[in-house]
This record gives sequence, C-alpha cells and structure tokens, in this order.
Amino acid sequence: MKRFLLLLFLTLTVFTACEGPSGPPGRDGQDGQDGNSMYWFVKTYTIHEKDWELYTDEDGLNPYYMCEVPIKELSDDIYYDGNVFAYLIMNFDQQNEVQTPLPYTHPAENVQGQEWSEIVHFDYMPGSIAFYVTYSDFATNVWPGDLHFRVVMNY
Repeated sequence: MKRFLLLLFLTLTVFTACEGPSGPPGRDGQDGQDGNSMYWFVKTYTIHEKDWELYTDEDGLNPYYMCEVPIKELSDDIYYDGNVFAYLIMNFDQQNEVQTPLPYTHPAENVQGQEWSEIVHFDYMPGSIAFYVTYSDFATNVWPGDLHFRVVMNY
C-alpha cells in the first residue's frame, strides 16, 4: 500500500509540476453577429359590446361570442417559437384595476337562484388573436359588454 501511494504521489508530481515558457497566444477569433435582445410586444385592446359576434356549431348549438383582433406583430416567429399571453383587465382605468390571465372563469348567480359561469379565453394565429366569451348555460340573450384585454408577446 505504501508503494502504491508513493507511486501515485510521484505520478501526480511529474504531471502537475511542469514548467516552461508559455506558447504563443492563439489568433483572435472572427467577430460574430450581435445577438438580438428579446423582442417584447405589450398592448391593451378594448372590445366593445357591438364588436362581439355570436357563433354556434354547425347544428346551431353551443353558442359563444367571439371577436378577432388583427395584430400584424404576431409573426410566424412568435407563433412557432415565441410566447403569447392574454389578460382580462377588470375595473379598467380605475384605482382597483386588476389583470387576470386567460382563460378566466367567473361563476355567477342571480337573485332567482340561477347559476352559470362566464368563460373568457383566447386563441391566436399569425396575424391575429381571437377572444371568446362563453356562458355555461349557453344563454344568448346577454351579450358581453365592453371588455379590456392586455396582450403580451415575446420572442
């Protein structure tokens, strides 16, 4: 065992105790392109009650309201490799304004004891984003009012 430790010590000494002049420095590498910083897009959209359109499936069932908003900044790059977030802004432009991420579900009840939920969500494709409002009881006699959304995209 002593012999093994001595041999190990001598081997380490030989390989770690090298001295001599340093070699010449390597040549400078070629400059690359400057990197792009992260692209951010943040914008608030107001959808007025008159802008909502009522849709159903092909059987005339499952009604929902939709409004499509063109966004030229929503590029193929963002669609395939970036991020798109949407927030519902409640109490817009008031001291108690808050944002909640979509999808958002709000359970509700009226004085007659009827219960339902309002579901707000979105989808997107290059060039546009669509916002949806669906009522769990599929009521079509109450249109969504003015709603405010914040869209955040990065790439």
